[in-house]
Amino acid sequence: MDTEKKIKKTIIITGGAGYIGSIVTKTLLQNNYRVICIDNLRYGDKGIINLYTNPNFTFKNIDITNHGLIANVLNNTPDCYAVVHLAAIVGDPACKLEPELAGNNKSHELYQFVRKIYSMLYWKIHICFNM
Repeated sequence: MDTEKKIKKTIIITGGAGYIGSIVTKTLLQNNYRVICIDNLRYGDKGIINLYTNPNFTFKNIDITNHGLIANVLNNTPDCYAVVHLAAIVGDPACKLEPELAGNNKSHELYQFVRKIYSMLYWKIHICFNM
């Protein structure tokens, strides 16, 4: 019998409180990963409300455009295995209300920034059709 403990890998998820992010977060926690969820809670925390007491879950209320705070999280997570980037303004109505945030630029800026520090699992979900 192997008595060696399996080392848990840490995954950072931006947009982890959103619809898709919360599903990914729960799936990773169920598969014995540690998860650091970064989200500004623009749409609330309904998807993750039951995760705050999970010892493998850490929440950081940070906007992805704040590169200083993002760098702080990355630098203080030496065991980070991957970054899953899901933070975005989603849907046509939301994109029309905040077109300056709906574009690809903020998402791409974060990708370029994090890429310098870590290999990044980059899931780009863009459900914004400006007609």
